[in-house]
Amino acid sequence: MTKHTFLTGNRTYSFCLLLILGMGFAACTIHQSLDQRGEAVRLYRYQGLRDELIVDSAKLSAVTAKAGDRITREVTFALLSPQREKKFQVTEVVTLTGPSLAIELSKQESERLQGSHVSVIQVMVPKDLPPGIYTLITRIATEEQEITKKTNFQVLK
Repeated sequence: MTKHTFLTGNRTYSFCLLLILGMGFAACTIHQSLDQRGEAVRLYRYQGLRDELIVDSAKLSAVTAKAGDRITREVTFALLSPQREKKFQVTEVVTLTGPSLAIELSKQESERLQGSHVSVIQVMVPKDLPPGIYTLITRIATEEQEITKKTNFQVLK
């Protein structure tokens, strides 16, 4: 896995590239604002009563694809705590499922600051994947909470 971080304007971007044997390629991106906690508190109307993991719905760049196409999955999530300096241990697992198929595409464990985060993963549809309905399952977990989001797409002939 290769990880690159750079700063531009008021946003920090981290990119990590994962090689998936037999499945093509996947890349994930995490976007983090410099005032991430304050933005997330306002956006999600956080009351500061307990630790919170909030996960918005996952989005796909396409609902249909052909073998060899790339599909991008994006999910936004927020981490908030009454303890302003708390950092979260976060595990994100992305799995591809379909007829007689379940493949873990990526697993990322990291320590995250409070605030909103955008996770982006690109998946290349394998050339030998049969037509059908497939699901990308994203599981995001902290020490205390776990949320799963599913997105479906169809592979055409």
